[in-house]
Amino acid sequence: VFIMKKHFFIFIFFIFSTWIFATSIKDSYDINISFSPSLIINTDSNNKSAPSPIVYPISVSFRIPNHSLISFEPGLSFFYNYYLLDGTTPRPAEIENRTGTALSFLIDLPANFSFTIKENHTLEFGIGPSFLLRFITLANGVNASDFGESGSASNDVKLMNEYFWSNANFLYAKTSFSYLYKFSTQIKVGPEFKLYIPLGSLFNEEGFSNGIISLGIKIRF
Repeated sequence: VFIMKKHFFIFIFFIFSTWIFATSIKDSYDINISFSPSLIINTDSNNKSAPSPIVYPISVSFRIPNHSLISFEPGLSFFYNYYLLDGTTPRPAEIENRTGTALSFLIDLPANFSFTIKENHTLEFGIGPSFLLRFITLANGVNASDFGESGSASNDVKLMNEYFWSNANFLYAKTSFSYLYKFSTQIKVGPEFKLYIPLGSLFNEEGFSNGIISLGIKIRF
């Protein structure tokens, strides 16, 4: 619980610092809003867990500065999904088998490379670290004393939180590609592809499990 609280305060500090920084340079940044359905990879072949789930993050990011080849594009996404404990490892769960609900905050800190093709067409490529902060609570309808993999549902939730905050399981490498069409002097819209490589899973020899593949729409103001 202490570790979760510590990371929660770090997350709040990041949001506050980003807002202060953006406010101080308000004439030099763009705001991006993205809606990108995302596939969370589950490589487990055990029938106990769910197939790779699709989640629906809402994302906000800033492009700083907004008129250069290379920029910094910090962003935040939020989504949720269900998990169960399989042995000592959290796995995505179907709603009828869920133990915990993961409230997930994905912080992106990429460098962004922007190439304008003619006047109305822009191609962009981004790369950098990301941090997936997952806070698991008992799912709705699940009681703390219910039977769990480790003895009780509440203990399963505790172990899943410990897993996600240990061994770099929160650390990702992000790459992204997008095309933006300029509709007006203030609005650009286009498709965006994002790939999140799960460094923790790779370090821990779990392959691409918990990797994220995302495809959606990006709007820039």
